[in-house]
Amino acid sequence: MKHYVGLDVSLKERAICVVDENGVVIREGKALSEPEAIVAWLNESGLPIVKIGIEIGGRARWLYGELRAAGLHAVCIDPRRLRGVTKTMPIKTDRNDARAIAQVMRVGWYTVVHIKGDLSQELRMLLNNRKTLLISRSISRMKFAASYASSP
Repeated sequence: MKHYVGLDVSLKERAICVVDENGVVIREGKALSEPEAIVAWLNESGLPIVKIGIEIGGRARWLYGELRAAGLHAVCIDPRRLRGVTKTMPIKTDRNDARAIAQVMRVGWYTVVHIKGDLSQELRMLLNNRKTLLISRSISRMKFAASYASSP
């Protein structure tokens, strides 16, 4: 039987929900937001996992890479479509969000968000840092020119 996992994003802990191909919740719980803890939690269940869904967010890119490196089929999903599902929930909790993500993974009602590779992310960071330095340098030059022009 196929199993689908939903992970809800949180800084300290992640809510995890495992559903089978019929939509029945098989197992749910929490694990630390470290990839090793999540992988250990999933391996402890011994269930054959088809797909793991992670709502895109700040730490999702890092977690996605680590789960993929551990050999799990993780995908980051667009939260806009998921919001349509969770909007109807009377109580919004991490546990309910993990359940919704797992169900969305099961039925295929999600849009995959492309995650850039480590090299691309590093290059983007370097280019942004360069841009910031150039802007601050330009502002410093303008201030110096303004103070030089106003001095007697």
